[in-house]
Amino acid sequence: TSPNGGETWLRGAACGVAWTCANLGGSVTIDLHKGGAFLQNIGTAAATDGFFSWTVPAGLEIGADYRVRIHQGSVEDQSDSDFTVTSAYTLTFAAGAGGSISGPTPQTVYHNGTAEAVTAVPDAGFSFVNWTGSGGFTSTDNPLTVTNVTQDMEITANFAPISITVTSPNGGETWTRGTVHPITWTVAGPVGNVHIEYSSDGGANWTTIAADTPNDGRHLWLAPGTPSATCLVRVSEAADGSPADSSDAEFSLADLPAMSGMVRAWGDNTYSQLDVPSPNSDFIHVSAGYQHSLGLKADGSISAWGNGGDGRCTVPSPNSGFIAVSAGYRHSMGLKADGSIRIWGANIWGEGNLPSPNSGFVAISAGY
Repeated sequence: TSPNGGETWLRGAACGVAWTCANLGGSVTIDLHKGGAFLQNIGTAAATDGFFSWTVPAGLEIGADYRVRIHQGSVEDQSDSDFTVTSAYTLTFAAGAGGSISGPTPQTVYHNGTAEAVTAVPDAGFSFVNWTGSGGFTSTDNPLTVTNVTQDMEITANFAPISITVTSPNGGETWTRGTVHPITWTVAGPVGNVHIEYSSDGGANWTTIAADTPNDGRHLWLAPGTPSATCLVRVSEAADGSPADSSDAEFSLADLPAMSGMVRAWGDNTYSQLDVPSPNSDFIHVSAGYQHSLGLKADGSISAWGNGGDGRCTVPSPNSGFIAVSAGYRHSMGLKADGSIRIWGANIWGEGNLPSPNSGFVAISAGY
């Protein structure tokens, strides 16, 4: 009557064989069959006992094609259908520092079976990293469902603080005012858009550089014109200001080197492309096109002169915040400190059609 088909016996566990009989004395022999063939003798018992307890050997092959045969001479019976011999394993889940878990633990799972899902729940200010466990087990799934279990396992959910780390400027640098420099940072865990600020007085007061900019680890900054040796940069999550980090030590914003920034131009002057507009000073970059010229001032504005046809010398408003210029054949380009591009002048071949999104640019070249 048992096992009579569909049962599961665990290796190493005590399991019972049960039967009924009528008009039968003496003893009966109990055998184990696998795949329709005799495998081994389990034992003998009095026919009238109706029950025999047997500890399944730990090394018995796992399978789902077992049957028990009970016989005495020509009198016999066997399981009506197959039953299974397998192992059961214990899976224990735990949480590392910075979080907890949600789900059943410990769990008992049969060989090659599937555990119930367990979820890693990070504390405030932490993020889930991964699961690690016995036998080199690792996974980044969350919730986690362990499949094909073949051993006892202890599995731990690992967490890490959500953080932002400013990498540049991080102390000791000297940046020239009126020039462009990259502010860089790294993050650990999920961080949304960031807020970037600088201080010129050691952190007593802060001025916004970018209120809500993508968390891409880099922002081009047109350094302001006020020199200071006690500057800091701070990057924080824009949504609520946390996490945040600032330069480890102070850096300096220095005056421009002693120079006039004057432009000298020579050659063909048919379209006044040599006539630099007044005041001819404070230029930090120039670019010569076919019949016009562009000059970038230290304050981030652009001066344009020469052939103004097609509007190539009409700088779009606001004329500020530029960090690079490039003069083309009949069009002009300017790169803004926020990584966007402005184009003006001719658009005969699509030279004025900027691809989307207009952001994240670090250099420009107008070409023909």
